[in-house]
Amino acid sequence: MEKNIVKIEDFKEVFILFNNINCMFENNSFDNKNEIVSLISILSEVILNSSSDVNNQKIYSKITLAVIDEINQKHNVSSANKSNWLSVSKELLALKYIQMNIEKELYLQPLDDDELREMLFDFFDYSGNKNIMLAHFFATLKYDYKNPKFCYDEIIRIFEKHPSLFSDIFQNVSYAYTPDTICDTIYDVCPICGSKTGEPYFCAAQALCGRNNFSPAKLWIKCNDCSNLYAYNFPSVKNGEINGHYTRNVKNNILNIKNQLYIYSQIFNRIRMYNDKRKYLEIGVGNGEMLAVALEMGYDVSAIEICKSDCETISSALDVDIKWADFLDYETDEKYDVIIMGDVLEHVLEPIKALEKAYNMLNDNGVLWLSTPNFESATIRMRKFTDAMWNQNNHFTYFSYNGLKPFLDKIGFTVKRYDVSDRYNGSMELILQK
Repeated sequence: MEKNIVKIEDFKEVFILFNNINCMFENNSFDNKNEIVSLISILSEVILNSSSDVNNQKIYSKITLAVIDEINQKHNVSSANKSNWLSVSKELLALKYIQMNIEKELYLQPLDDDELREMLFDFFDYSGNKNIMLAHFFATLKYDYKNPKFCYDEIIRIFEKHPSLFSDIFQNVSYAYTPDTICDTIYDVCPICGSKTGEPYFCAAQALCGRNNFSPAKLWIKCNDCSNLYAYNFPSVKNGEINGHYTRNVKNNILNIKNQLYIYSQIFNRIRMYNDKRKYLEIGVGNGEMLAVALEMGYDVSAIEICKSDCETISSALDVDIKWADFLDYETDEKYDVIIMGDVLEHVLEPIKALEKAYNMLNDNGVLWLSTPNFESATIRMRKFTDAMWNQNNHFTYFSYNGLKPFLDKIGFTVKRYDVSDRYNGSMELILQK
């Protein structure tokens, strides 16, 4: 076998060797002391070579030599020495597995070897040892799309047992599970079409994002009727006061530019091919880029934003009145020529109702520009479940174009244009006309 663990497949031989030695210990099989000493020496060399901690190497070498000396002298090993050597061996292997997952983002990579997946999960079992428990967490992630519901249940169980599992291990992830502050709603019915035919599709490990107000795992469900995706568990949100105006008079706020602004002028020029009128509503202002370009290009702008701080910051910087509101609760008699719904639909609890409302707020021949992730996009086809899209905490639904189109047709929209987003990998941009 290899003298070092350099890839995940190397663990298979290591586990087999470890289990063989453990079996000999349990059965007191010391008749052939040379055989067991040889096996212990081989495994110990692999573990030592795989460890990057000099202190751990010294401790483990001392423990291993004590076991080998006892076998050579007494043809036996005391229970204390057996237990010590096995537990330290397992912990050092756990540390190696953790290191590989963190440094190489191994936890994102699919594992098609079913036998190895089960071996990883069983070997790094439940333990009072945090390192072994964390290795168990990473082993659980190998079921994220193979058995999503099992993965979801197991991650919840892990953090119920060890709420602060990450706190002593990760320097940049401070996640701690606090169930009392997480108010998830469980969705057994598709929020898009109302069907109850959904099946588990993928489990996202939200704990790795480090946000304590979210559950450690989110289970994505695929609806068998409309073929779109929705979150099985999602926070219940209280939006507070709505329809409020939060424009501030301070006009010297500076906004950061995230994307090249010419991207938005290209979008507006495409929109003008179908409607060149100026009455404009933006739903969800992001960091203000698109709204700023709309002002430059002569639109008569209005805007709605659910985040109060964004309302205040962007309105003061651009000198635009932005209404703090949930779009579904917003009331107005105004009609618009152009409505922008950029990267909003995936956050909305009733996405079809939001599209219907936007349609009713448009003038005849008005245009809705819609941007939202497409889980059948070229990006996702290429990157599959390694893409960052799956770990977006605030996303509630994901559409494919084929899954969205029937709803658009039923509402009355005509799809005039489909574009792959210049701003976000995996997002689709649609120009829809009333």
